[in-house]
Amino acid sequence: MSKRMIGIAMASAVVAVAATGVVRSAPAGAAGAPYPVTVESNLCYQPLHGACVDGASHEFDAYLPVGLTQKTPGVVLVHGGGFIGGDKSAFSAVATKLAADGFAAFSINYRLDGPTVVGFPMESDDVMSAISYVRQHARSFNVDGTRLASFGSSAGATLAVYSAMKAAQSDPSAQVSADVGWSGGYDFTVGTSGAIDPTQLEHVEYYLGCSDPSDPSCAATAAAASAVSLVQPGDPPTLLANSTDYKVGCEIVNPTQAEEMATDLQNVGVAVQLDLNDKCAHALGYSATELGPTTTFLESHLFVPPVIVSAAGTRGFRVGSASSFTVKSKADPPASLSESGTLPAGVTFVDQGNGDAVLSGTPGPGTQGTYPITITAANGGSPNAVQAFSLTVKPAR
Repeated sequence: MSKRMIGIAMASAVVAVAATGVVRSAPAGAAGAPYPVTVESNLCYQPLHGACVDGASHEFDAYLPVGLTQKTPGVVLVHGGGFIGGDKSAFSAVATKLAADGFAAFSINYRLDGPTVVGFPMESDDVMSAISYVRQHARSFNVDGTRLASFGSSAGATLAVYSAMKAAQSDPSAQVSADVGWSGGYDFTVGTSGAIDPTQLEHVEYYLGCSDPSDPSCAATAAAASAVSLVQPGDPPTLLANSTDYKVGCEIVNPTQAEEMATDLQNVGVAVQLDLNDKCAHALGYSATELGPTTTFLESHLFVPPVIVSAAGTRGFRVGSASSFTVKSKADPPASLSESGTLPAGVTFVDQGNGDAVLSGTPGPGTQGTYPITITAANGGSPNAVQAFSLTVKPAR
């Protein structure tokens, strides 16, 4: 094929941190602390008689937090590589961090395209199949199948976001509650709002199976493969990240791709977060900058926000007598609890690391009275739970 074609170039950036066996971190169950992570490698999301029928193309690695008793949200990770290369291992460092934060992360392979293999819609079909498989087998991974997200980098961002939009229209089994794209291409047509830099042409001809934008059939394929063509009300909340340092050796995807996609989503009322950074990097190359905001975004849409379920006050404390009261919350994962306000001398508020906190101690002399405090439960889900609490200390007997 000639190099006169529609599209943009997308390559992969690999974070070289291996994740095999068990990754040790802080003790499980401590709210706000990382969980230990176990990795199950080379599983298959399209198995025949227990094995992948096409070698590694449908394999995935599962990064699972250890120690959680409740079901966790899941994130399906889609590697980059310009549609012609890359591997699930590229996401190992990100997947490990997500699992340590309480997500089950599934880094997948998919069939790659080339001179004789057209990528669209084959590759997005694979992504949707992987999401469906995780949902179907959620119990075996201790995952809540109603809380899944897709997250891709570079070409993987194109596939993750496109698949999220496509599933919202046609495949409930592959639908996600949120999706993330780092340096993805979302519009393969020429001249749409200036979204395409025509100098970035490599690889996409194989993905589309055509290269001539003047050919009506090719133009139709380019439009059909563009996530912007699928945008509609009710699409999942989306985070789009891109570097603005668009030049050779830095970002290879024009940030107008993310800007156009974000605008289209906003115009139909879909929640969208556009994160533009100035790093000389592409996709996973700016992980240090974007992983924090991405994790916060995923938490806000996949975690179950906390609710304080215990009473909003107690009169069980008395001057000179040891007393205690347990503040209880429900959340997934368990919330961290904190208080603000003045406590009577001798009384403390201690978070237990399991969604509960304990007010306890022996109120000192002269502390009788009512103490209004504010208790906050937070786990990353939105919103936090805030309770106005009244602690009454009775006089000594």
